[in-house]
Amino acid sequence: MLPVVVDTLENCDLLFDILKNEPIVAMDTEFVWTRSYFPFVGIIQIGISAEKSYLLDTAVLPQCPQSFRDFLENENIMKVFHDAYQDVQIVNYYANTVTKNVLDTQLAAAFTGFGRAPSLGELIEKVCNKTLSKSETLTNWMKRPLTQAQYEYALDDVRYLTDCAKELIRLAKENGVWEWIMDDCNDTLVVSDPFDFLNAVERSYQKEFTKVAFQNRWKLYRLCYAVEDLARKKNLPRSFLFKPGQLAEIINCNPEDFKNLKKTSLSPKNQERYARFIIESINDANVAIDENLVNRVGFMRDKNATLTGECAKEIGDEFEKAANEKGIAISRIYNRRQITNLVRGTLENKEVAQLYGWRNVFLGEIWNNFWENKRERNIL
Repeated sequence: MLPVVVDTLENCDLLFDILKNEPIVAMDTEFVWTRSYFPFVGIIQIGISAEKSYLLDTAVLPQCPQSFRDFLENENIMKVFHDAYQDVQIVNYYANTVTKNVLDTQLAAAFTGFGRAPSLGELIEKVCNKTLSKSETLTNWMKRPLTQAQYEYALDDVRYLTDCAKELIRLAKENGVWEWIMDDCNDTLVVSDPFDFLNAVERSYQKEFTKVAFQNRWKLYRLCYAVEDLARKKNLPRSFLFKPGQLAEIINCNPEDFKNLKKTSLSPKNQERYARFIIESINDANVAIDENLVNRVGFMRDKNATLTGECAKEIGDEFEKAANEKGIAISRIYNRRQITNLVRGTLENKEVAQLYGWRNVFLGEIWNNFWENKRERNIL
């Protein structure tokens, strides 16, 4: 008989042999990710039903079993997560693969009348009439042995999730939004490289580049690159090395003169510790600078700001009315910033921006009629 806690390769292979013919399997993760660059994965929960749910002890199995990797890559099995992105990111990191056929029940709930982002507990209570315990939220999931209460807490996250998913699928199909949900899941949850290095460098650079003179942004890019690399090697959060905003401060003080670091918020200890690192980093010709990123101009002032705001508010209200009639949370379709960008692009280019995919099917007529009316009034 397969134990609830799966912590050997033999039992892991047995578990995924049992699961290979299941159409829907619920999943969740428990991890520690507070003082490291990469997460420490403690438990991966896997559930078929309330009676058949298991805990894959990844702290004991640090090398991903091939049977688990095969399960994740099986496109015939739907893997159900709630608020899926981070869990998929962590699972893919542990397994070094791409999980196929993922359903996010939080996203599905927003398309079926349960609000924009219900918690797992809220959704399970509404759909399955079950209450989840939250007594072990501060557990260190890498510490062994775990208690029975900790096991029960972890199992609760998947015990009812397949039943919940089945009901959401039924409602989505009934309301004609099932394909829309899966389109969005496929667009956002195919996490091929959860810790892509250059993407991380770009995110770091984007947070600080507006504070640096244009001619010095290549130095900032190189410093971001070096800090990201150092954080990975030390397996420390980037903020443990340099606080937000400090990289821009460093570039702005002309750091090639060590004394200038005193003008920054770096502690005296870190000024001494990182002085050579900083100088070597900003002069490292081996770093391939992303020219498109570094040469990108910051946000330009919108010459039609008032008109943009008025049009965005007007069309946003029309979109929201249509979404409410369909039972979809509007922010899952477009948020206010996205609507504003679509309007700004249309006004600047004098050409109606194109909506794509199911959004065009759902809102395209409203969008095009809106701008046709603006043309008739010589606004576009």
